[in-house]
Amino acid sequence: MLAKPPPPMLRRALLAALIATAAPSPAVRAGEPAAQVAPAGADLTRLFFVTDRAPTGRTEASRRFGNRWGEVSFGTCEVRVPPRSRRGKAEKSLRPFRTPGRPSGKVRLLVVTPLSSDSFYAAIGARAAAHDSTGALVFVHGFNVPFATAARFAAQLACDLEFPGPVVLYSWPSTPSYLADEESIEWTRPHLEEALADLRRATGAPVNVLTYSIGASAVVGVIRAAADTIVTRGTLLGELVFVAPDVESRLLARELEGAARAARRVTLYASTRDRALRASRQVHQHRRAGEAGRGLLLLPGLDTIDASPIRADIMGHGYLEELAVDLHALLVDHLPPEHRAGLTRIERGDAGYWKLRRQR
Repeated sequence: MLAKPPPPMLRRALLAALIATAAPSPAVRAGEPAAQVAPAGADLTRLFFVTDRAPTGRTEASRRFGNRWGEVSFGTCEVRVPPRSRRGKAEKSLRPFRTPGRPSGKVRLLVVTPLSSDSFYAAIGARAAAHDSTGALVFVHGFNVPFATAARFAAQLACDLEFPGPVVLYSWPSTPSYLADEESIEWTRPHLEEALADLRRATGAPVNVLTYSIGASAVVGVIRAAADTIVTRGTLLGELVFVAPDVESRLLARELEGAARAARRVTLYASTRDRALRASRQVHQHRRAGEAGRGLLLLPGLDTIDASPIRADIMGHGYLEELAVDLHALLVDHLPPEHRAGLTRIERGDAGYWKLRRQR
């Protein structure tokens, strides 16, 4: 039996709480100058980006793009990412209080360089060939993430995962409004679909996609189209990974019916600790695919992983970066769950899933 819907006032309050708790902090401190020339150093990471945010007209790296809808543009980011060992014990102790989807405070966006589409895809192809990789890795961020924050977080992920090929941030025009973000996803879907197809052609290999939170909605709309065009283009996606997806469970299940033809493997990470998705369920009146527990999404051809043992931020939603070891085994080594350390098989009736062992 469905739970009785909360009254409108409570639903608005829940939505406001979701927005307040999931909103990342500004990427640049007040008064902090934005670097325009990247100094030499071993900590520098080059990140590729595709975005359909409108340019602001400003030249500072941290303010190059805003949250308004725009045409698709391309480029690279130079980001300084210190190794995990140098990000500080004090910062680690504050990890539970950090906003979901926010990178380490020591990660710095230094330079944003626009490129033409031809130059962009030529650089992607050269990077893929140089590293003999199995394709590019595309990261699609979540709700209310400014471009600079998304770039810093994607670069941090790229370093932690040690992905050898080109890592591409797809930054859609997210805002502080949850309802506006749902509309922005509709704007982004056709652009993302085209970008994935072009990346497939540039690298000559299926594209790996890592999506987080509401960013999964943009990818869900691409799956069926990818399955429909497989005959003419070949397999579009390699590893397709959903982390804490803020998508209705049955909608995701329906779209994943064609994923076996569109992707080599599909992986879902979910958690019972995710309070942000709990609030989203109250607002939408439907269970979210990133929620674990009795309603955990189990489907043929879907590797479902219960990440509930991970204690990340206070909202339980920002556990993506805590998955680095398992994601490396998945995205870099392409290992199935039965060959990855730290996972335990759980049987449930005729189906089953995997559970991350508790971290110490």
